[in-house]
Amino acid sequence: MYNTVLGQVAITKRMASPDYEIEMSYQPTSSVESVKARISCSGSSPVAALKSWEMDWSFLGKGQELSYVNREQAVVAPDHFSVTSRGNTDRFELKQPLTSPWTLMDAVRWLPAKTGWCHEFDMYMDLSSLRRNQSLSFSGSGQVALATGFQDMAFYEQLGEGIEPIHYAVDSHQRTLFVTQGQFGWGLNRIEEVSS
Repeated sequence: MYNTVLGQVAITKRMASPDYEIEMSYQPTSSVESVKARISCSGSSPVAALKSWEMDWSFLGKGQELSYVNREQAVVAPDHFSVTSRGNTDRFELKQPLTSPWTLMDAVRWLPAKTGWCHEFDMYMDLSSLRRNQSLSFSGSGQVALATGFQDMAFYEQLGEGIEPIHYAVDSHQRTLFVTQGQFGWGLNRIEEVSS
């Protein structure tokens, strides 16, 4: 058994700001997908509900020639969100707050670790496909064996339409160390201080 690294994502957030910068590189085959996004979130939402974003997505083909580039802009209102790309605007109805996996990976570390806690929302997977009726709940605590010894963890489980269950593991220092979804997993590699 071995793990294959398919890519990485860098999530940048300044402590007092509800805004995120995302850089992702993903190579599931011989092609490379890259994303750069600037996301504005609601500072009062426990799941970092989205307010607006700008995203540049590029696809680099097998011959290392740039095959496709797309820029999107989006605005979220209480009952819908609109995504504009290449002069076209798509509108999606909303009945719940909207979040994304990238911002949720950060937001989950501040959630209550208590039995019965649950929050419902919709999720825009990788800012590209809508997954409705998601719920995130505290599912328990325990210890995980790491190279440095056993670490106390709080666990959260996300269930909903169009996803395999997603599990989040947050340590006692409020760091999201692991996120797993089916055969995919994200592991915290490092935390860097960003200069202003």
